[in-house]
Amino acid sequence: MEGGPDPDNRRPMIWDERRWDRALLEETRALVALRRAHPALRTGAHLPLPHPGSPRLLAFARTTDRPEELVLCAANASPEPLKARVFAPYSFLFDALPLRDLLGRHAETRVSAGSFEVSLPPWGVALYAPQDGTIPGYRFFRS
Repeated sequence: MEGGPDPDNRRPMIWDERRWDRALLEETRALVALRRAHPALRTGAHLPLPHPGSPRLLAFARTTDRPEELVLCAANASPEPLKARVFAPYSFLFDALPLRDLLGRHAETRVSAGSFEVSLPPWGVALYAPQDGTIPGYRFFRS
């Protein structure tokens, strides 16, 4: 939907489905499904994550009392590509723990020395979740 300064910012819903932005609708549905599937995105606590030397990066964690439900969020707030190291001060984020982007847009990354690396395109966003059980016969978290 379009809008603009007051009073144009209060336009009514466009009910003609032929005029809808289908790509935006599907993106919104995917984000709603992620929120429903991950408790930390609904009820978790918010913790800002430090990232020295990267003022264009917004990074935070959503946590619950279950470490395996953690979601690490990173966003590039600029029109330039960004590569940065984000510090995640959680004792349960063990070295080599794989982190998968829940949006499926970015390569898997791994925790190393209490941090993880992100590589984001302009205005890009990643939502990383721990992937326990990826090493045969080993679990990072207790079930």
